[in-house]
Amino acid sequence: LAVRSMERIILSEIRPHHTVGDADLNAISAAWPHLRILDLAGFPSPPSLYGGGGIGMASLAAFAIRCRDLQRLSLSSLNMKSLNTSRALTDDEYPRTDNPLRSFKIRELYGTEGDCVRCGRALDRLFPHLNVVENVTSFTPSGSVDTTTAYAQWRSSHALRYKLFSTILAYQNARNEDSDLSTVRPSPDAELLYDN
Repeated sequence: LAVRSMERIILSEIRPHHTVGDADLNAISAAWPHLRILDLAGFPSPPSLYGGGGIGMASLAAFAIRCRDLQRLSLSSLNMKSLNTSRALTDDEYPRTDNPLRSFKIRELYGTEGDCVRCGRALDRLFPHLNVVENVTSFTPSGSVDTTTAYAQWRSSHALRYKLFSTILAYQNARNEDSDLSTVRPSPDAELLYDN
């Protein structure tokens, strides 16, 4: 972890029992602040205290604050339930950053449709330059004669991701229409909020 100028980390799963969790991501963001690409999608996340698995929102906030050159991030899962704890920040308390992240790929989400709205708001504040149009259109059901079955299959596997990225897109559109919403106001205590 001593090579602070590291810009690209792309790892595939080597051992099936190895996981990447919040502590690992916090260590990566602290050790490699110049990261541009981080792809850990091949590593599952350990079980979460919030139910399910996945990386919590606080770890993503640490990336937004510490890794200011990040352009592409791929993870196996995101736990949106992490917003529902008494210690968690509300979606409006996440700092507005100007992090340049454009590509955010996530394989699996843990949470509800309501969690998608709160998480989408927080992600938009952390990563205001995400290219979500590509993500939204890639989850649209198509290509099947039996539309009822196709929609049911799509909904069970992609509905949460569609809802999350649609929410982010709605916030991006609102920022484009109201310049006051696009002002970057990073919290002076932001680094302290996400240190573990």
